[in-house]
Amino acid sequence: MQDTAGITKPLYSVNAKYTVVIFWDPTCSHCQKEVPLLKTYYDSLRKAGISIQVYAVYSELDYPAWKAYIKKNKLRWVNVAAKDAPALSTSKYYYDVNSTPTIYLLDQQKVIFGKRLDVDGLKAFLNRKIAEDKKKASALPANKPIPGTTKSSSTVVAKKPTPAAQLPKTQVPH
Repeated sequence: MQDTAGITKPLYSVNAKYTVVIFWDPTCSHCQKEVPLLKTYYDSLRKAGISIQVYAVYSELDYPAWKAYIKKNKLRWVNVAAKDAPALSTSKYYYDVNSTPTIYLLDQQKVIFGKRLDVDGLKAFLNRKIAEDKKKASALPANKPIPGTTKSSSTVVAKKPTPAAQLPKTQVPH
């Protein structure tokens, strides 16, 4: 897949904890409703410091219309399109895209854990996942010393080993 400048942008190059993959078309009436909702949600998550990226795949071949819609609506996420009809057909086949918009949610390793969602479903699913992740993170002991270190878990520094010359003679290794 290539971005609006013709530069190849593989899905695996997206570095984010959560990746939303959306297949869409600017002339699709459902997309015209869902894409602005996704943009608002995406912008709010990014502003809140959530590591998320949208990988938006154009599902047709009218590139000028696609580029104009992106520019007009300030879609500042990863926008890509297939370079030709066979590549587009292959992408649609592998992602089971029969209609637009089609939305998937992927984890950091790009494993799908939410599929064929609308934006409301994405929001409910992802908000629950973010809350679970925050709860897990807050359950970790923040200031308890870690064995073998001199600092708490938030800033770990390993203790320096005692030099052999400073050990009692019975403990000097042979």
